[in-house]
Amino acid sequence: MTSSRLLARLGRGALYSLPLLFLALFYFYPLGSILWASFAPGGRLDLGGVVEMLSRAYLGRVFWFTLWHAVASTVLTLLLGMPAAYVFARYDFPGKRTLRALTTIPFVMPTVVIGVAFTSLLGPRGIVNSWLMAGFGLEKPPVDLLYTIWIILLAHAFYNAAVVVRIVGGFWSSLDPRLTEAAAVLGASRWRRLREVTLPLLLPSIVAASLLVFLFCFTS
Repeated sequence: MTSSRLLARLGRGALYSLPLLFLALFYFYPLGSILWASFAPGGRLDLGGVVEMLSRAYLGRVFWFTLWHAVASTVLTLLLGMPAAYVFARYDFPGKRTLRALTTIPFVMPTVVIGVAFTSLLGPRGIVNSWLMAGFGLEKPPVDLLYTIWIILLAHAFYNAAVVVRIVGGFWSSLDPRLTEAAAVLGASRWRRLREVTLPLLLPSIVAASLLVFLFCFTS
């Protein structure tokens, strides 16, 4: 019995070691080789190139732009995703599962497809401008968002709203409704129930969704 347990443990250990071995060979070793070649080009540690690169003003501007646009995209994504998460968490309606599945389509679509879709929708000859020009008799497109920061923010929000809907909405649906009902019985308004009961309970899921969205936007 003891030997069989030992063999079972050895078998599990060998099974668990396979993914670790795969990561070591195909991820950590190549990554370590790249880092070593970057910080020690001649075989000896030399941080002069790294310091020179970090001291460039252009790199600082690029980092600052990437940082603030990722933060702004995350905030906009939360503003768009939180109401949808509330609807999916608190209401039952026909086609709810289908609609929830459809919200994940933008997240898995290639970025090129999303870019073409936004150009077709909000471009100078897009659907929105065509409708506005035809409806109000305008000669020039009233909506000009291409090549601006706003189109980047909208694309990021459209692309990542499904993350907020899935994470926050799933956590929201698991909350005990008796907590807000008790607050309502005690006289708390709807806004106070949201601020003092629901949002503190949702905070871990909101933070998790925000970190994921920020990571996606920062690295895009």
